[in-house]
Amino acid sequence: MSDHKQARVLLEAAERDASALRGMGDAAVFADEIFGFHVQQAAEKLLKAWLASLGEIYPLSHDLASLLDMLRTRGSDIARFDELVDYTRYAVRLRYASADSGVHPFDRDNALGQVEALLEEVRRRLAEAEGGWTLTSRFRRSKSCWITPPAALGEGLLLRVLTPSR
Repeated sequence: MSDHKQARVLLEAAERDASALRGMGDAAVFADEIFGFHVQQAAEKLLKAWLASLGEIYPLSHDLASLLDMLRTRGSDIARFDELVDYTRYAVRLRYASADSGVHPFDRDNALGQVEALLEEVRRRLAEAEGGWTLTSRFRRSKSCWITPPAALGEGLLLRVLTPSR
């Protein structure tokens, strides 16, 4: 499988995790370790997709810090995603047990925001690597989105796409 195809497979899997996270806002229904597991999984898949889009071989590891370090050594600006490292512990250890009493509840909105920002960044980078269009923002409650065309069509160009009313 080509690097871009592998990156696309990982991106699509991460989109499913992000979709699940959007429905897990209620801590009374979804335990922290379940929510944290999906944050970790989405972040892991997205970081690996980013690496694959660069043509890099990524390790079979759940360690978000090592994946971020790999991107950092390749010159990628990933500082804004450093908070995601805290979710590494949810990859395996806390998946099968309840969260330690020393683990403080986290801000689900912030965690989802971090995943969404990483998702958007990887979508953009992969689309650029493939020479295609990028979905820049999705508006769940509106009937429009913004897309950025490939750089070949012009710098700073942004298009708004409206969906027809039903």
